[in-house]
Amino acid sequence: MKPLLGISACLLGQSVRFNGGHCREDFLVKEMAKVVDWFPVCPEAEAGMGVPRETIRLQQREGAVRLIGNDKGEDKTDLIDEVATKRLEEFKTLNLCGYVLKSASPSCGAWRVKLFQENGVSAKNGRGLFAARLMAEMPWLPVEEEGRLYDAALRENFLYRICALAEFRTLQAAGSKVADLCAFHARHKYRLMSHNQTSMRELGRLLAGHDGKSHCNPVLAENYLLRFSQIVDKPPRRSNTTNALSHMAGYLTDHLDSFERQYLADLIDQYRRDMIPLIVPILRIREGARKYKQDYLLQQFVLTGFPDQLKLHNGL
Repeated sequence: MKPLLGISACLLGQSVRFNGGHCREDFLVKEMAKVVDWFPVCPEAEAGMGVPRETIRLQQREGAVRLIGNDKGEDKTDLIDEVATKRLEEFKTLNLCGYVLKSASPSCGAWRVKLFQENGVSAKNGRGLFAARLMAEMPWLPVEEEGRLYDAALRENFLYRICALAEFRTLQAAGSKVADLCAFHARHKYRLMSHNQTSMRELGRLLAGHDGKSHCNPVLAENYLLRFSQIVDKPPRRSNTTNALSHMAGYLTDHLDSFERQYLADLIDQYRRDMIPLIVPILRIREGARKYKQDYLLQQFVLTGFPDQLKLHNGL
C-alpha cells in the first residue's frame, strides 16, 4: 500500500481558498501521487468560515497567538482549534506518514508566516495555528511546504522520511520484536550515517541490552522513532554522504581489481566535489552488490529503498 499523507486541500486543486480559488501543484498531483495517497484537509473551510471568506491573520495578543479576521476583527482561533483537535485524533488512527502544508497560510503555514504584534508591526516568524498543533503533537511526522519541495535535497529527504516512517509503522502493525527494530536500524544504517555518524551510533545503543526475541515495548519503539526523526529531519551533508558511500564501497574491495577499486573511489570523489550526481556512485555500488551477492548492502535503504520513478538522486 502507498503511504498516506495529509495535505492542504488547495494544493490538490480543491477550490477552498479565501478567494474561492486553489493553488494546485502539478508535482504533488501528478508525480508524488504515483507513490503516496493524499488525505486533503482545509482547516478554514472545515471550520465553517465559508468559501469565499474574509482573509485572516496571525495576531499576538496578551502573550498568545490568535487568528483574527481582517474585516471584522473577529477571533477565529477556537474554530481552527476545534478542527485541529478532531483531525489530529483521526490522523493518529490513520497511520499518517507525512504532511504537505500550504506556505504562508495563517492556518497551515509551517514556517515564516507573517505574525502581527500588538503594535501593528509584522514579521515573518510565525507558524499557522493548525500547522503548529500538528507539528507539536506529532513531532515524528515528516512535514514540508509545497514550495520547498522544488528544492532537490529537501524533496529527497522528505520522501526518505515518509518511506522510513511507513516501513516503521508496518513493523509495528505486525507486532514486531526488538530484533525487527534492530533490523530496521541496520537497513537504514548508511542513511543515518549520511546525516550524523555519532547520532547513528547513539541511536543503536538505545536498542542495546534488550532481548531481541521479546516483543518491542511501545515506549522503546516511540522513543526510537522520535530520535530517528530528529536525526533525519534535515537533508544530509555531502561530506557525510561521501563517508557513507566509502563505507559501503568497502564491502566490495576484496572483489574488485585495482582498476575497479580506483574507478569506484574516483566516482565517490567526483560526487564529493559536486561533479556528478549521487545516483552515479549509488548505481555502481548497487551493481557490485548484486554481482558479488553482498546481501547486507542490498538491504540498505539508501541503495534499494527509494521509488526509482521519482529520480530523487539524479539532482543531488
